[in-house]
Amino acid sequence: MKKIFIAPIKQKNKYSENEFSLTTNWIKLFNNIGFFSFTTTGNKAAMIKKISVEFDALVLCGGGEIYKFQKNYINLQRDKFEKKLIKNFLLKKKPILAVCRGFQLIASINNGKFEKSNKHVRETHKLKINKKSVFVRCKKLTTNSFHRNVLKSIGKKFTVVSRSNDGFIEIAENVDEKILCFMFHPERYNFSNKEIRKIIKNFIYGSSNFSSRKR
Repeated sequence: MKKIFIAPIKQKNKYSENEFSLTTNWIKLFNNIGFFSFTTTGNKAAMIKKISVEFDALVLCGGGEIYKFQKNYINLQRDKFEKKLIKNFLLKKKPILAVCRGFQLIASINNGKFEKSNKHVRETHKLKINKKSVFVRCKKLTTNSFHRNVLKSIGKKFTVVSRSNDGFIEIAENVDEKILCFMFHPERYNFSNKEIRKIIKNFIYGSSNFSSRKR
């Protein structure tokens, strides 16, 4: 069974204490497709290195803002922690699934250009999939939307897999580095959404067999 590490959400509770959390939807999603998922609050270099050795894939989940858009201590520390995880999983050539905030962090590292929009909050998108996609092997998807920071473009290392009707990136992939990015939330779906589960499962299980190709 593949072991998935899910980077936790860091926030302040009502007592102004640092708090780490993860919605149970993530656990349910990965259990549903046959993976063992885990999270921890440890952020020391030795622990991060150990995580990248012991786990088969990394998930950067949504919830909250990256430091670029909301400059506070919590977001800064979370960004630093997740960037270290990204670095270590890339070194180990292990797959990374980045969701919403996680996608925004990946994009910010890779020359992403953003705008603001209120048309992507509690909305549904019907997406057409780029035929060149390696990780997403279907023709279309229906997805949710819970973000105001919309992505207009991303660095050349990434292939845009799908855009919303108003032209913003909803799915992107980097085949060479085994990164798949969703701007939507797969964990918030009804778990009977077989297409989403299939994409995630095939990405994590099969990414070691994917090779780069000309685009």
